[in-house]
Amino acid sequence: MYRLGATNRADALIRREQDINDQTAVKISLRTQALLQLEHLDFWIRAELNTDSLDAEICPINSIELDLIDKLLQVNRTAPSLQEYREKVKNVSSPWSLESRLLKHRERLVVAEEQNLRTWLIAEVHA
Repeated sequence: MYRLGATNRADALIRREQDINDQTAVKISLRTQALLQLEHLDFWIRAELNTDSLDAEICPINSIELDLIDKLLQVNRTAPSLQEYREKVKNVSSPWSLESRLLKHRERLVVAEEQNLRTWLIAEVHA
């Protein structure tokens, strides 16, 4: 039903409760995927695990995602544009840190503004 002016409460950002619950259920199901099915495991491994009721399935690995991760790590370690931030690591009170030669800001990996990595990362996350 259409309502005039300020009484019209329709909004693209308003979500119905049942839609949110469905989305949450899908997200949870995608987070809990097993990589190997039980029948693909060696007999000795199954005996060692002692899990006859394990519900496992194989999840394919997408090589494009691995390429992106490798590229992110490589550029993080070598990008000249991040050199000024690597210098800030020397300050103990700085939020910048280096772990395994990876530059982090407040414990989060820094994504350099090179080779459209940020765009590529956003596209993969939303795919």
